[in-house]
Formats: sequence, structure tokens, C-alpha cells
Amino acid sequence: MRTFVAIELTQDCRDNLLDAIDTLQSIAGGVKWSGENQLHLTVKFIGELDEEATSLARECLRSLSMEPFQLQAEGGGFFPPGKSPRVIWVGVGQGRKACVLLADKVEQALDPLGYKGDKRPFQPHLTLGRVKQAEADHWAELLRSLQAIRWPIIEVRSFVLWKSDLTPQGPKYSVIEEFSLA
Repeated sequence: MRTFVAIELTQDCRDNLLDAIDTLQSIAGGVKWSGENQLHLTVKFIGELDEEATSLARECLRSLSMEPFQLQAEGGGFFPPGKSPRVIWVGVGQGRKACVLLADKVEQALDPLGYKGDKRPFQPHLTLGRVKQAEADHWAELLRSLQAIRWPIIEVRSFVLWKSDLTPQGPKYSVIEEFSLA
């Protein structure tokens, strides 16, 4: 099964992200926007795991210890930088360092199982949409709109090991296990 570790967002935060997507849809076309059930903050993409490896990963992640923290989205932009945008994202302001620490701890917890860390440093972000057809004249306005949004502060008290099933309508996520922080 295809797996990843992420922070699940509160309904209030998802509602704010959906409102932002509604606004941004009127600015830029050619984007496949994230649906409500796709809004989360990915900490680590693991990839394909069989049942035994999933069980071992769950055991390793249960040992992770970290204090709960507050998180607030902030700003935004496009990936990859300096090229034609492929991903529209919202960044993390408050809680950024804690997100990076959580990602490091997840990597360390999974290290004994042979999962390799990413070569690039972890950049906490929330993916709003994937660009299917670039319309360059709208990017500056879209960026200004992202920068102007005020986001709620949420309390992060857990993280989740997710299963991702790819379908023609987009990925479908289901919780394998939720892990409490503290």
C-alpha cells in the first residue's frame, strides 16, 4: 500500500483553505485544486509498504516523542521556484520549526527500517493545487492573494500514518494509525 505521514488539519483550517481555493479559482485556470479530503500537511512520503513493513513502521512511529505545538499557515508560492509553476502552496509561519523537527523525528524513527531521507531539506507546506496548464499572466495576482490571506492558528497534538489509494478522480486517503504527540 502507498503510505505517507502527515498532520491532519482541523475543520476550521480546511474551511479556510477551501475558501482560499474558491478565491484563487477565480484568478487562475488550468489548475487541479485540492479537495477537502486532500488537505493535510505531509511530513514524510514513505511509498509502497506491504502489511509487515506497515506494522513495523507503525511500531517505530509509536516511539516518537515530541511536545504538541501550534501551527499557522502563512504566505504561499509555487513549486518549482524560478520555473513554470507546477504546484501552488501555502507556507507555514508559526510552528515551522516544530514541523521540521517532527519531520526529522519521523525520518529518525523510520531509519532502522531502511527508509532513506530526502536529499532536499523539508519545507513544510500545504498543497492547494497542481498546475495542469500554465496561464502566466495570472501568477502575480494569485501570489498577492495568497500573501493577503489570514489563517487560523491550530493546535497540533498528533500526526497520522495514511494510506493513499490512487483513483481516476484523484487520491483517496484513509487513516492507518494516529499517533499522539507528548
